[in-house]
Amino acid sequence: MSRIGELRERIKIQKPSQTDDMFGGKENDEPWIDVMTVWASIEPVSASQLAFSMSLEHRVTHKIIIRSFAELETNMRIKFGDRIFQIQSYRDFKERDRFIEISVEEGSAS
Repeated sequence: MSRIGELRERIKIQKPSQTDDMFGGKENDEPWIDVMTVWASIEPVSASQLAFSMSLEHRVTHKIIIRSFAELETNMRIKFGDRIFQIQSYRDFKERDRFIEISVEEGSAS
């Protein structure tokens, strides 16, 4: 990643939303809220099929690169159109504090 022009996809970074209920517990009115909308590069890294019971579960992992974002956490997720990506890990791309490389797994979570 050497040019900003390579960030061609518009994604939303979301975090889980929890509010306190009147009994001291937590409730989710909107399970996910948008934190930020950013430009990104999205690339598939690997695909594998796992036998699960009598059916196959498809797992596809991707690498997503965005400009640096200090508030990023692994409990967040990325939404790209109708697709959902769970954040597995992230790192400072090339150790220059300009971009973040995020390792994700495609699939929805509640």
